Amino acid sequence: MSIRMFKIISGEYIVSETTIDSDSKYTFKSPMVVHFAPHPSGQLALNLFPLNPFAMTKNEEIILKDIHIMFETPVQEGIEKEYIRITSGIITVSKPAPSLEIIKP
Repeated sequence: MSIRMFKIISGEYIVSETTIDSDSKYTFKSPMVVHFAPHPSGQLALNLFPLNPFAMTKNEEIILKDIHIMFETPVQEGIEKEYIRITSGIITVSKPAPSLEIIKP
């Protein structure tokens, strides 16, 4: 799975699981648009929203040609984890689970 961030020619930033075919077409699975908002702490917050909120399926695929993409970049680990949580419901943790001790009666 390759999750990347793209800026498309309309000016939007998209985070998505992406594949590229031989015709230079990008297939975005469950694409999310990045919205920037001020946080009360004074820092910039990121919000992820579905690119197409009216999609017929949860894992909608959208195809764009490479001419519609200004640039692409890897995403930070936190953004990738949030994308996976939103699109799949899987929660990833960075800390290992505590070890359990078996106590025999």
